[in-house]
Amino acid sequence: MGDIHSIRGNACFEKRIHKPDLRALGLYEKFVELGWEAVVDFCGNESGEVYIGSIMEWLSTLTKDDGRTPPRTITLTGKVNGKPTTMSLALLNQVTKFDSKVDSFYTFIKENYYLNDKTKIVGENVMYSELFLLGKGVEMKRDNQKPLERVLLSLLVTIVAPWLRDLMSIRKWELLVLFAIMTRQIHLSFQQLVMLHIWQSRNKRKKKLIPHARLISAFLRKQGVVPISEKPFAKPHATFLIADMCNSDRITHMKTQLWHKVKFGDGARLKVLQWGKQRPSQGEMDDLDSSDEELLRRKRETGIEVGEGSSRQHEEPRQSNYS
Repeated sequence: MGDIHSIRGNACFEKRIHKPDLRALGLYEKFVELGWEAVVDFCGNESGEVYIGSIMEWLSTLTKDDGRTPPRTITLTGKVNGKPTTMSLALLNQVTKFDSKVDSFYTFIKENYYLNDKTKIVGENVMYSELFLLGKGVEMKRDNQKPLERVLLSLLVTIVAPWLRDLMSIRKWELLVLFAIMTRQIHLSFQQLVMLHIWQSRNKRKKKLIPHARLISAFLRKQGVVPISEKPFAKPHATFLIADMCNSDRITHMKTQLWHKVKFGDGARLKVLQWGKQRPSQGEMDDLDSSDEELLRRKRETGIEVGEGSSRQHEEPRQSNYS
């Protein structure tokens, strides 16, 4: 998988999440409803230390056992310091309870359905009408998504479905995770997703991506297999902030006294009230326009249909040109 410097560069290190921003976007409650509150809180070792050597040894020797009733019983086993170390849904709970709901709450999906054939789980028309803007088609590009879903995707590729390259495109399985979070119509198990991502990266031809690096490191330490002699890699925690996500020439962010305002390169806009701020009365709203998320919320509350000029349009189901 390359020298130690390239290995570190290909590792996805979970970020700290600035909870007030997540709450302002209305996303924290969605994570909680899936039982994923620990996913938001998890950041591995508080000091930022990650045991890259043990991670690489474990991944390079990894095997999968389907068990009696897959996918619930699938386990991944690798060796660290000569000791076989098995990851299962139950053993991941020893790190933290990533899935806080009862086991029967979650839908455990087949690997092929998740990675290649999501239509076995959700109809394409349903999924695309929820996630994409009307009139932009459903080509798998971030610029075709609704504004809030674009922000959520930036979060997903850091803590839920890790990815490092071509961040303007969307991978098939990311749509399913986005749909699950935004609608809660599917109750995906985060712990199962972790194991799916690890096994998928292990089977990639070039084997470059290391997903969930802090989680794997914490898991191996919990299992007591990291050698005392191994020197950890000090990787300070980055933080997921709305402002940092918008730090590019394609996305701009402005923070007023009350609002987060995000403008995307294609002209789509998102406006949300800062967490902890008092929502102004209708007459006091500042520079409100038809693309503001706050106005759309008010229209939904009063039953007014959202029109073409909004950032989250009312859309009819349509056929996908993606396969």
